[in-house]
Order: sequence, then C-alpha cells, then structure tokens
Amino acid sequence: MIKSKRIDSFFKRKTCDKDEKNATSTSSELEKFPKNPRIEENDKQLSKVPRVTYNEFENSLERDPGKRPQIWQYPSNQTDEVRRAYLKWGPYQMHLENYPLSGKEDHPRRFQYTWFSIFPSWLEYSPSKDAAYCLPCYLFSKPSGRLGSDVFIATGFKSWRKVNNGKNCAFLKHIGKDPCSPHNNAVRACQDLLNQNCHIRNVFHVQSLDQIMKNHLRLKTSIDTVRYLSLQACAFRGHDETSESRNQGNFLEMIKLIASYNDEVAKVVLENAPYNSKYTSHKIQKEILNILSSKVKNHIREEVGDSKFCIIVDEARDESKKEQMALILRFVDKNGFIQERFFDIVHVKDTTTLTLKNELFEIFSVAIDKQLQELNCRFNDQAMELLTLSMTLVPKDAYKAFNIEDICTLVDKYYPMDFSEQEKINLHFQLQHFIVDARQDSNLKNLSTMQELCTCLATTKKSEVYYLIDRLLRLIMTLPVSTATTERSFSTMKLIKTRLRNKMEVDFLADSMIVYIERDIVTSFSSNSIIEHFKSLKERRAAL
Repeated sequence: MIKSKRIDSFFKRKTCDKDEKNATSTSSELEKFPKNPRIEENDKQLSKVPRVTYNEFENSLERDPGKRPQIWQYPSNQTDEVRRAYLKWGPYQMHLENYPLSGKEDHPRRFQYTWFSIFPSWLEYSPSKDAAYCLPCYLFSKPSGRLGSDVFIATGFKSWRKVNNGKNCAFLKHIGKDPCSPHNNAVRACQDLLNQNCHIRNVFHVQSLDQIMKNHLRLKTSIDTVRYLSLQACAFRGHDETSESRNQGNFLEMIKLIASYNDEVAKVVLENAPYNSKYTSHKIQKEILNILSSKVKNHIREEVGDSKFCIIVDEARDESKKEQMALILRFVDKNGFIQERFFDIVHVKDTTTLTLKNELFEIFSVAIDKQLQELNCRFNDQAMELLTLSMTLVPKDAYKAFNIEDICTLVDKYYPMDFSEQEKINLHFQLQHFIVDARQDSNLKNLSTMQELCTCLATTKKSEVYYLIDRLLRLIMTLPVSTATTERSFSTMKLIKTRLRNKMEVDFLADSMIVYIERDIVTSFSSNSIIEHFKSLKERRAAL
C-alpha cells in the first residue's frame, strides 16, 4: 500500500539564519535593478495629494440659495452630510442696506429684513436672484413636475406684495395649517437628522401592523377603564397591587374582568403585555384622565365661543381641610339654552375676596378680570331695579309685562358697553315690530319664560331679524340666579376626595371632578380620538 504524501514532503524547513541571509541577498539583488522614473514621479504626486477634511467639504458648498445645486444632484452617500452642513449654518439671511425693488413700476416692492425675525428658522434670501427660499424644504426636496411646487426650493419666491396680506400671507400658506404639510414634514425630517438617537430609532425600530393593533387595543382597554372608574367616582389604585395580592385595586381588577370576557383583550394585557408598554402605571392613569379633562375644557370653550359668559365662584373645605374654589361658567348656547359648566377647581390659601380675585386673574385673562370689576359695580344696591326691568321681557300672559321704555332704560343703565348708540336706536324700532309679531305668531305668543323665548328665536331663525333683542335676552340670562351648581360640584368633591383618598393632588382632583360632572361630554369622546391625543403628547416607546 502506497503511503500518501504530506505537504511537508515537498518543502524543506530552513533555519532562521538562512532565512535572514536569503532575505538580505534578495533585497541586495533588487537594489541592482534600475528604478523606473515614472513610478517614482507618480509616488511623489500621490504623496502630495491632501486628504479632504470636513471643513474643506463645508467650504466647497454654495451658501447662496439661488446658486446652489439641488439636493438630489449630490451623490446619495453625501446627501446627509450636505444636509447637516447646511443645518449647522442655518438659513442664509443676508442683511442689505437696500434690497432691490421689483414688481409693478407704479408700485414696486422689495424684500424686508424684518421678515427674518418673523420666520427665523427657515426663511432664506438669495442676493443673486432677489428671491426667498425655504431651507428645510430644499434639504428634503425631491424632483417634481408640478407647477409651483418648487417655488421656495429652486426658482425662488419674488411676489413681495403677497407677504403682508394678513391670513393670506404667502409665507404662512407655505407653512400650511396641516401638521403634515410638506413644509412641516421637512422640518421634522431636519429634527430627526440632527437627533441621531431618534434617527436611528426610526430606522431600526420598525414594528409590524399586528403589534401596532395590539398596542392600540391595550391602550383602549386602559382608556375605557379610566373613563368608567372616573364616571363612577371610584378610586384607581389598591393598597397592594402586586401579582400575589388578592385585591389589586379597581383599575387592575377591572382590566382582569374585561379580559375574562374578551379573549382578544386577554392576549394583550397584564402578563401578556410588553414590559415597557403595559399602559397600567399610575402615571399613565393620570395622563389618560388629564386628556379626558382637557378635551372637556376644549369642548366647553367651543360651546362658549364668542358668547357672553358669567363666572360663578364659590369655595368649600375638602376632606383634607384645604380651601377649594370651584369655577362655573354660565352662558347661553347657540340654541338659546342656558348652560352651566363646571370648568375647574383651585386650591386657595384663604377665602377673602382679594385671594379669590387673584386666583381668577391667574386662570383668566385681564379682559375677563375687567368684566368681573364691571359686574361688581353693577350689582350692589341696584339689583332689585335690574330684576324689575328684566321682568319686562318675560313673555308670560301674552307679553303682559312687555314695556319698550323700560327695556330701553335697562339697556342704557346696565348694558351701555354692549350696545352702540346706533344699536340703541335700532333696538327701539325692533321692539315695536317684535311685540306686534309676537302676539300674532303662534310660535311666540304661548311662551312663558325668557329661555323659551330665546330658544324659539333661535329655532325659528328670527334671532337674525331681532338680533338686538336676542343679544339682550342672552345677556340677561347669562346672569346667575343662584350658586346651586357650585354646591353640586362640592357634593361631587366629597364623593371623590374621601377620607381614604385625602392625600389626592389638586390637579388629579380637578380632572376627576370635571370628568364626573360633565359626563355627557365625556361619553361623547371616542376612544380613538383619545388615543390620537395620547399619541400626540410625546413620542411613545411603542407605536400606536
């Protein structure tokens, strides 16, 4: 049998001394060969070529927006570096003593340097083209064939007469009202590029649609639980919320109950939820409750609109012996109905008039504070006269108490700032026509209260004909008759802030009270709208 050869048999190992001798002999032999002059010259030239530094790269970029190439013309591997360089510099805002005139010969216009202070983060000016540009839109623009889409990117904006045009300002239109407008998307892209952590997270942290739906369902379960417990004035937390506890509190026990009847919910909540997006922490509970409260307040603001409203204030002591001031807004809605909405509760150090006024000043504007002073001046010794004159507008018994002169006196004496002199004259004529119409119209002649009259005018559209009478009715009905609404709010406070919950924070108490009292508004909110609000507050770890 022939023995197979190994690779060692083809070569002989040499000693180190021989290797060194061979190496020196080889190098000496190489030195005998003549050197190529071309190779030496090329080596010298290559050694003289300097490396391009980042500063030199920045200096190679064109600053003038009218001369620089479009962002898509750069190599794809350099695009982000170009963007970072321009963002480091900021918008190109050159200050000239006199900007060139352009436009119509009879009324030429020019660029104004003050526009930079109004739009400091994006507005640029090109002295070579005498045009305005947008830096974020340029940095994240794409080639487009649409007419006018590249005005602030490539061609430049020159219609200066369209800038100082109020709401139709060309710069405001470029920004857009939509948060997802092309300009706003470009601004967010710039922020993501500068924020490297956010940029990397957006690239690598991509979640599937299935995971997003699970997060959505998990958050919806927590929202419905918070809303239910708030409407029932129940506590959220338990004394022991650990997994070994027999009673983990109302919030967690309610989620368990929902999961026991719904398999889809059971698969995504509590133990089956990711550790960083369970949506069951105390902080999340407060955040959801605060969202409900803020949405109620926004709804009340929309209800009030431009209507006159009255602020009803009262105070009481809660379970922890703190003085709390309740604020109620009384107004007449667009349908002619009187509304009294609980708006807020504020902790005050004492119950003096000055302290209550200062707290109101902190919450409302100076204009409302002036109205409060005006109301204080009106209703002192003349309250009975005001009520007597107001009764002349009551439509009871076929407008038996209706008196035009008394109504005009009411306007002159108690509402001089709400009617101009010309409107006071027109009101007299409207009252004359109204009483004739009211005693003949079947919709108006059988009324008994001012609210019924105001509602009837709104539903029949006669408030547009007798608009001054409608205004006067709303002003009179806005005045509070009693403080019963504030007393009801304090009853709610006793239900929520009990002896076992006497360490409740003021903000949490206010949110709980407004959700409990204004339940008709709270129940009108969809869970999806609350989720969108929750998502918009800040960046979340889990996609929604």
